[in-house]
Amino acid sequence: ENDPSLEVSLHKIDNDGNASSLGQVQIPLSDLGADLARERWFDLKSASFSPQGGEMTRRVCMSIQLVEGPRLNESFRTKLPKTFPDERTLMKLSEQGKGYVEVLLLGAQNVSSVEDGNDNRSNSNSNSNSNS
Repeated sequence: ENDPSLEVSLHKIDNDGNASSLGQVQIPLSDLGADLARERWFDLKSASFSPQGGEMTRRVCMSIQLVEGPRLNESFRTKLPKTFPDERTLMKLSEQGKGYVEVLLLGAQNVSSVEDGNDNRSNSNSNSNSNS
């Protein structure tokens, strides 16, 4: 029997609003275990090919959280996009003891160019030296 796993797909959206897939990662839930809310690095299997040929692998740092119970409503209102299940469905899920998984992308790097040392730049998208 298959281990239940979470499939996370990442998309990059350009200025025109077009989304291109960066790839996806399958995360076995048993593998996450108690680590759920911790930040962890995963290898993203990419559909795009690197210039050198072959698949390009990106490493992504993600925090994965199980949202359950009373907190479900709050996070539904504040964070979840319109396409997610409606509140009634979410409440049913939480009554059944099932939660909702929220994935936050915290950083990414190409495996081919892994930089040493500067690993904890959590604010990767706010450039401090932007001259306007």
